[in-house]
Amino acid sequence: MVSNKEVEVGARAYDLLIALAERSERVVGKAELMDLVWPNLVVEENNLQVQVHALRRLLGSQAISTIPGRGYRLTAARMPDAVPMPTAQDAGPQYTLAPSPDFNQTPDARQARFGNLPAHLAPLYGREANVESVASLLLTQRLVTITGTGGLGKSRLALHTAWTAQDHFAHGVWLIEVALVKDLRGLIEHIAQTLGLGLPGRREPIDELIDALQPQSMLLLLDGCEQVVPEVAQLVQRLLNRTAQIRVLATSQERLRLAEERVYALEALSVPEPVDWHHAMTHGAVRLFVERVMAQNRRFAINRENLQGAVAICRQLDGNALAIELAAARVPLIGVRGVLLRLSERLQLLDGSSRHSTSRHLTLLSALEWSHRLLTEPEARMFRRLGIFKDGFCLEACQFYLLEQDDDEWELVNILSSLVEKSLVMVEGDERPRYRLLETSRTFALHKLQQAGETQAWTRRHAQAMHDAVAMFVKARADQLLWAEMNNVRVAFDWAASQEDDVSHQLALALATSTAMPLAVAGLVNEALDRLLRVQTWVNDTTPAPLAARYWQWLGRAGIQGRLPTSRCVSSFNRAEKLFQALGEWRHVHACRRMRAEALMAHHELASAQQALNEAAQLEAPGWPLADRLRRLRVKALLESEQGDDERATSTAELALSLATAAELERYIWILQADIATMQLKAGNCERAVALYRLLATQPHSRHFQNLTVARACGGLMAALIELSQLDEAAQVGLDSIDLMRRSSIFMAHCHVFAWWLACTGQPLLAARFIGAADAFHVESELRRNAVAQRARDAATAVLSLQGIPTIPQLWLDEGTNAREEDLARLLKSKLNHARLAGRVMPDRPQGND
Repeated sequence: MVSNKEVEVGARAYDLLIALAERSERVVGKAELMDLVWPNLVVEENNLQVQVHALRRLLGSQAISTIPGRGYRLTAARMPDAVPMPTAQDAGPQYTLAPSPDFNQTPDARQARFGNLPAHLAPLYGREANVESVASLLLTQRLVTITGTGGLGKSRLALHTAWTAQDHFAHGVWLIEVALVKDLRGLIEHIAQTLGLGLPGRREPIDELIDALQPQSMLLLLDGCEQVVPEVAQLVQRLLNRTAQIRVLATSQERLRLAEERVYALEALSVPEPVDWHHAMTHGAVRLFVERVMAQNRRFAINRENLQGAVAICRQLDGNALAIELAAARVPLIGVRGVLLRLSERLQLLDGSSRHSTSRHLTLLSALEWSHRLLTEPEARMFRRLGIFKDGFCLEACQFYLLEQDDDEWELVNILSSLVEKSLVMVEGDERPRYRLLETSRTFALHKLQQAGETQAWTRRHAQAMHDAVAMFVKARADQLLWAEMNNVRVAFDWAASQEDDVSHQLALALATSTAMPLAVAGLVNEALDRLLRVQTWVNDTTPAPLAARYWQWLGRAGIQGRLPTSRCVSSFNRAEKLFQALGEWRHVHACRRMRAEALMAHHELASAQQALNEAAQLEAPGWPLADRLRRLRVKALLESEQGDDERATSTAELALSLATAAELERYIWILQADIATMQLKAGNCERAVALYRLLATQPHSRHFQNLTVARACGGLMAALIELSQLDEAAQVGLDSIDLMRRSSIFMAHCHVFAWWLACTGQPLLAARFIGAADAFHVESELRRNAVAQRARDAATAVLSLQGIPTIPQLWLDEGTNAREEDLARLLKSKLNHARLAGRVMPDRPQGND
C-alpha cells in the first residue's frame, strides 16, 4: 500500500524493499544487497540501480537514500529518535522549531526534521580517507574546520562527512551557506531562517538564537566562512560556551582561531607520478577527471594515450578538484590532448560553469577572484608578486626578492603568514620550510601582476634576487637551499638572457657562472656548459674582473673529459689564471693550475700536466688550506696512474682520501673512492673494483653533488662486471645509468664499454657501430682513451675476432661516427632491457641482425 492505494511491485524490487526494511537502522552495502536479492547469481550492479529507481518511483524520491561510497538506506522506515524536544518550561521564551518527523507529511516537510542536506550527493573521488578522518574528529571535537585554497573541494568533503554523521544528531544536520551573509546579524538571521526558528526579537538576536539551540542535538555545517571569519568565530564561541550538544563543522580558507578548534587542512587530490600512469586510476584526481568526462560523453574510452594525458593535466592543475572538473568539461569539445596543450591559457580554458560547483565557484576564475577579494592591499600586492616564483621559494629568497633596504623583515613574515593562513600560499617541510603557490593560483597571480603593470619590473627584480640568493648559498655551501631554488634560477637566467640590455646580459653571465659548478657536479654538465657557452659573447671589458675570471675557470672545468676540445679548456684556464693573479686570489690560481693539469693529462700531455701540478704545489705555503692540498693530491694520483705507476698512484689517492675523511669533505670522499676503484680495475683487481664501485653506485644518495661521481662509478662497474663475465648484472647497471651518464656528458666516453658488452652478447655489428662512435668522440674532443676505455676497446675487438669478424666492417664504423647520441642511447636501452627481461644472456652467441 502506498498512500492507501495498492501498487504492483516486481519480485526483485519487493525483495530489495524487504532487505532494506529489515536493516533500516543502518546503511546496507551494494554487495550485501546484491547477495540478498540475487542469491547465487552473478549480475551487473546496474540491476540494483534499476530496482532502487523503481522503488523510488513508487515510494517517493526520498524513500531510499544513497550514501555515496557505502550503499543504500531505507529512509522512509526510520522512526524518530527518542530525544525530547524543548518545551515552554525548559526553553524560556517561546521559539518555533521544525517539528518532529511525521511520515504522513510531504517529503520536504519530513526532511526538515533531519536537516537540510541534499537528498543525493555527487560521488566524491579520492576523498574516502578524508571523510573518515573528518568524521573521526567530529566524534571527539565540537568544532572542526576544514581549510584549504579555493576549489580543493572543502564543501563537498564537509557535505559527505555530514551525511555519514546524521545518525549522531537527533535534531539533524543543517547546512548553512555562510558565504551568503556579510555581517553577524545577517549570519544569525540566516541560521534562524534555515532552521525554521522564529526569534521573538525581545533581546539580542545572538542570545535568542543560542537559547533556542541550547537543548538541541545538532550539527551545523557552516560553509564558506572566510569572508566573515571574526563574526563566525564570535558566534561559534558563544555556541560552544552555552550549549552542550551543538557541534560545528566549518569550511574556510582560513581557520577561526578558537581554542576549541581542530583544523583539518585539506590537501589536493592525489596525482600519480608521470611514469606511474599504469596505476593512475587509483588516484583521486585522475578518477575525478575521467568520471567527469564520461558523465558528458559515455563514448569516451580510456586508453594509454589519453590516460597519460589525463595524468599530465591533473599534475599541472595540482590536483585541484574544481580546476580538474572544469578541464574535464572541455574534453568533449577539444579532446584530452587539446586541453593539455592549452593549459598555458588555463584561466580562459577553465572559465566554464560546472553543475557540481557552488554558486560562488562557478568558474575557476571566479573562485580565485573570490579569494583575492578577501585580501588586504599588502596581502594582494605580495600575492601577485610571488607568482614569479616557480616551484616555490624559501624565506631567504623571498626576502631578497621583496624587501627594500629599510623594510621591516617581520612585516614581510607577517604578511606571508597571513597568505598561508588564507590557503593562498602552501607550506611544505618543517625544518627548512618552503612556500609555493599552486599552479592555478600562480597563473592567477601572474594575471594580476600583469593587470597591475608590474610584470617587467618584478621579473627583473626576481632575477636579481636569485643572483643574490645563489651567491649567499654558494658562499655558505648551502647545497640543499641552492638546489631547492634551481628552477627559480633557470627562470631568472632564461629571462635575463632573452633581454637586449647590457645589465641583463651581465646578470645572465653571473647566474650562469655561479651555478656552473653545482650543476656540473650534480651530473647536469650539459646544462651548465650550454649556459656558459650561451653567455660567452657577453664577457667583455665591462665585465667585472672577478666574474670574468670565474667564468673562464668554470668554462674550462665544464669542458674537460671531452665536452670541449682540450685546447679550448687549457686556453680558458690560462685566461682565468691571469685574471686571478692580477686580483691576488691565489687559491683560485692554484685551482686553475691543477685543473689545467687534469685537462692536459686527459690529452696525454703528461709532461705539461706535471709542470702545471708542480706550479700549483709551489703555492702551498705553510697554512695552505687542506682542501686545496688534497685536491692537488687527487690529480697527482691520476697522473701517476697515467704514467704507469699504479702502486704509487693508489698510495697517493689513499692519502688524499684520508685527508678528505678527516676534513669531512663528503664529495671528495666519493670522488677518491671512485678513483681508487678505477685504479684497481686497471691493475686487474676486478673483484675489489666491483666492491668499491658497487658501494658508490648502489647505496642511497640524496645529495645532488654525488650524481657525476655516481655516473662515473656506474661506467666503471659495468666494465668490471663484463671483465668478470657477469653480463646480466652489467646489463642492469647500464640500463639504470644511461640517462644519468647522458646528463653528465659521459655517455659517449663510455661507448667502448657498451661495445664490449654488445660484443660479448653476440651483437657484433652493433658493437662495431659503438666502437666507431667512441673513436669519433675521442678524435673530435682531442681526448685520449684512458686505460679502462682502451681495455674495453681491445677486449671488444678480440671478442669480435673470435666470432669470425677479424676486421670491423668499415661501414658500421662509419655509421657509428655519424651516429647521434640520443639514437645510440635509445638503441642501447632496447638491447639492455631485452637482456634484463630475458633474465639470462648467452655469451659469444650471435643473435642475428642488429
